[in-house]
Amino acid sequence: MWTGLVLGLNGAGKTLLLRQLIAQNLKKQKTIMQRIIKFMMSSHDKEDEYKDFPCLINSNTQPSIGVEHWSLKLKKNKCMLREVGGQLVSMWPVYFESCHFWFFLIDASNPTQLADAAVEFYSILNVDEMRHKPKLLVINHIDASSLVNDEVLQTHLCLDRLVIDQDYGPIQIIKVSALTGENVGNIFKWLDHLDHNSSKGFCEICRTLLRPNIIRVYPVTK
Repeated sequence: MWTGLVLGLNGAGKTLLLRQLIAQNLKKQKTIMQRIIKFMMSSHDKEDEYKDFPCLINSNTQPSIGVEHWSLKLKKNKCMLREVGGQLVSMWPVYFESCHFWFFLIDASNPTQLADAAVEFYSILNVDEMRHKPKLLVINHIDASSLVNDEVLQTHLCLDRLVIDQDYGPIQIIKVSALTGENVGNIFKWLDHLDHNSSKGFCEICRTLLRPNIIRVYPVTK
């Protein structure tokens, strides 16, 4: 089983994203047979298996003050996502060694938090064992009316440098709305890529994710 670490400051939307992932995962599993039947009865055009399955979710959350575990079913294996609350920043390193990959969420609707979020993100990148693990930088809340523009994100997070500098290891950047489910399908695509290559071993997965033909999903236009 793959284990992923989900990190981010308070309000970044970790719990909301995980609720959306779980809801879409369940909805996706329920529609597999329906899609097979539809495929057999209609044209044989390939259907996008990574399209979004937006789900209505409970948007009421409280700041995570502990550790929560969430389970996803991928194509080959199960994946356990470990959410560590933003109030436990000092405890994050305790969970570094046991994860195979990690997410870091950024609240794109809160410009006052970007600098602090960037500090924490790059602090994790400076840890050797985390820098070389597959990782997703998730830009969340793209549905918000107060969304910061790409120039502001670039200034605080040095996004262009992240995706071309191999010293930072395998990384992808995805813009999503945890609330509406927009672009969450790209997270499943990334997870299924890890899952598909699981038999190759961890080092080969990292090399694969660094190949230039792997899709970079930043920036995503609305």
